[in-house]
Amino acid sequence: MNLFYKAFLFALFFIGILSVDVQSQNYWAIGGQVNAVNYFGDLNPWTQYAGADPKFTRPSFMIHVSRKFGRRIHVRANLGWARLRGDDFISAAVFKPEHRPRYARNLHFRNDITEFSVIGMFDIFPSSRRTVIRSKSPRARGRMIRERRRWTPYIFAGIGLIRHNPKGKTPDTLNFGNEWVALQPLGTEGQQSGQPGYESPYKLIQPVFPVGIGFRWKINQRIDIAAEIGLRITLTDYLDDVSGKYPVAAELQSDLARAMSNRTLEVRSAVTGKERAFILAASDREIRGNPQEKDTYLVTGFHIYYILGNFFRRPRFDRDRRRRF
Repeated sequence: MNLFYKAFLFALFFIGILSVDVQSQNYWAIGGQVNAVNYFGDLNPWTQYAGADPKFTRPSFMIHVSRKFGRRIHVRANLGWARLRGDDFISAAVFKPEHRPRYARNLHFRNDITEFSVIGMFDIFPSSRRTVIRSKSPRARGRMIRERRRWTPYIFAGIGLIRHNPKGKTPDTLNFGNEWVALQPLGTEGQQSGQPGYESPYKLIQPVFPVGIGFRWKINQRIDIAAEIGLRITLTDYLDDVSGKYPVAAELQSDLARAMSNRTLEVRSAVTGKERAFILAASDREIRGNPQEKDTYLVTGFHIYYILGNFFRRPRFDRDRRRRF
């Protein structure tokens, strides 16, 4: 976890260096985000839905620090948490033939993610503009000052790191306790077996690339709010612990690893407790996932910004008015 805090502090230092000798219209802001998160991968493929499946929507919370540069550019550092969720028993419709292989696979996961990212935002409209002063002072009336725009759409892209740890719920048989356990140490696709023909254990810290769009409103001189939707593109296929083929069961290290690797013979869903409609056993070396497509997650939410300092200067001839920002 210290890695993320160090990266966050480095990002603040980097943004501060960029802000040397900037114009007076630039400013810092701090704030937070409340998001809804949806995972897409082997247990919830993009092709299954026109949009995100609300059954697997989970919360996400973030804090951020941003710096505005010029009239269109913002740089924002984010640090936060999200939970991803997927389940073949729920997402695969048993009455659809194309879904039945996934229903029979019967895998599920949850993954608590810590994300640190730095993104650049580009305002479609300049976020500050010149406006006419309305004043009782004859000298000030009709003069122009610069103030922030009331609203603007924007696009963004960036880079970051995530720390993740997919977990699955153990079956209630063989004294496994029906508890959530970490899947990576088990090597459910043979990664921990030490035998040839398997991938190395996947890393729990991975790069992430946020891209998306947003819409920001000015509430008052100090506060902005925004609505944002963004895709997190990753370079891993293991956010869900599913990628390649079933391993040879005898080569796995423990009974728990075997139980969590191949769940096709379970009569009930480990998560819901409901009885499954049919059972179709999978054999060693059969396809378990699709290694050609990486896992992603969609983040949709609302942001609030509190703007710090650097008010636009008011004209000297209009000292009776508050500074516009």
